[in-house]
Amino acid sequence: MKISKSILRLLAILTALAVVAGACGGDDSSDDGAVAPGDDSAASSGDEMASGDDDMASDDEMASGDDDMASDDEMASGDDEMASGDDDMASDDDMMADTITGDFTLEVDGVEYGLPGPRGGILGALPPDEVFLWKYNFDTGMFEQEGSDPAPPFDPSPRTASQNWQIGWSNPWAALEFSTLLENSTIRTAEAAGASVVGNCDIEFDPAKALGCTETVLQLNPDAVVFPNWQEAAAEASMALYNAARVPVVNMDVYHPNAIFFGADNFTSGAISGVNAGLYAKETWDCKDVWILLGENLTAGEAPDLRLVGFQQGIQAVCGVPDERVVRIPVDGSTEQGLQATLDWLTGNPDALHPLAASLDDVVTVPMSRALEQAGRDGIASGQGGELNAIERIREGPVEQTKFLGTTAYFPEFYGDFAVAVLIDILEGKAVPQEVHISHVYLDRDNIDDYYNADGVLIGDLPS
Repeated sequence: MKISKSILRLLAILTALAVVAGACGGDDSSDDGAVAPGDDSAASSGDEMASGDDDMASDDEMASGDDDMASDDEMASGDDEMASGDDDMASDDDMMADTITGDFTLEVDGVEYGLPGPRGGILGALPPDEVFLWKYNFDTGMFEQEGSDPAPPFDPSPRTASQNWQIGWSNPWAALEFSTLLENSTIRTAEAAGASVVGNCDIEFDPAKALGCTETVLQLNPDAVVFPNWQEAAAEASMALYNAARVPVVNMDVYHPNAIFFGADNFTSGAISGVNAGLYAKETWDCKDVWILLGENLTAGEAPDLRLVGFQQGIQAVCGVPDERVVRIPVDGSTEQGLQATLDWLTGNPDALHPLAASLDDVVTVPMSRALEQAGRDGIASGQGGELNAIERIREGPVEQTKFLGTTAYFPEFYGDFAVAVLIDILEGKAVPQEVHISHVYLDRDNIDDYYNADGVLIGDLPS
């Protein structure tokens, strides 16, 4: 006997509310924000801004990262690995590596760089050999693995729906340009396929609102849902409602249980940015006195943090920066706090002559570059997302002035192409990869005009 979606949804409400209360209640970090693509104007309120006190540069935060993020085997550094054997080459100031061998190979400008690579098994960041085909069981509301071979690459070419499928949508944070691009691409792709998008609830980076948007969208009885919630704290509770209603879900950029992940190839995107930053440091300062400054926001989850792991490894593959010069500072996802946290660290560390800075997105990384500029310091920031504020920052002036090298593009203009294609395949009984990742390109002053016009509008198709 088939139970109606409404009854199933009611059965799950109390459990879901208890889960989200446990995830959010009494935890100040729930207001700290998560990875937030967007632009400088999308700053959070003063309540979200950190005090910027001396704790920002405490010994614990000056560490290179904990064992969960990168073990010794995973992070390439140290005199024995980098030095040529010559005493002068083994000094901190002159530690520079032409190559570092590792399991992960990244090609930049025709040159291959070996990196240790990410730790496997991180959901939302699985390597290709750990991604399998999933098929949705509409009787149980759960995905089931199909076959034992790794999934082939996903083909996002346009679909034609067999019927007017109703696809639910919630906006991750409507104030952000990045979110607008996600929404526009989802609606455009669904309509072109003969499907419809229903709902437009604004999550606003809030776990409680993410759960509320889930309930709101489910009241519209969608056949499937695109749920780009960037607050990991709301993932389990929201998915409990979708699972109970037996509605398949594609999420964006933050992993959710029993949902198809679509988004950035986190480690690779970070490594692309890191290698480019390392090459700039090598050409400009001969890799001397280089520090790596990482603005971390662990509320986004372990998978997005791989952007910072990749950034660090990419720089180390070029310059061999020792782990003692890798620093993590907490950021909350807002532009103001990212700027202030960076200024505080720069003030407290005048001997860090050439910092290379990054965070999870351009929302924070562009302000990090402004902090370097305001402080009159040598150093650069290298971004993630290819967002409008980063595109504009690239065009503001030379690197020496803006302290902003470039950004790894995520192309949010095409997120909907992938998400809608995945959902149509699911609704029509096909198996899909459990994770689908977009391709990345590093944008800088040499190629920005090839991808975005003067208004920041994408030119042409998604790069392969």
